[in-house]
Amino acid sequence: MGNCSPRKLGGRIRIRKLFLDIDIPQSSEIRQSISANSITDSLARKVGQIYTFCIEDSTDEDYNDFYINIAAWDKKE
Repeated sequence: MGNCSPRKLGGRIRIRKLFLDIDIPQSSEIRQSISANSITDSLARKVGQIYTFCIEDSTDEDYNDFYINIAAWDKKE
């Protein structure tokens, strides 16, 4: 379940933190690989952000047991 802490700034809401709790009862250990990338426009200006989580809950080390991709774009003026 994901939880966030939104903060209202004028006419927009900014999410300051995002918490993601993952519970897999049958797994004794959960490992993750995280990557972050910028979304850019045709002029290479940052217009958003992407986070990818690949999670391993077993011993085969393939990190394909659980996949999460989160994307957010900056608000256009």
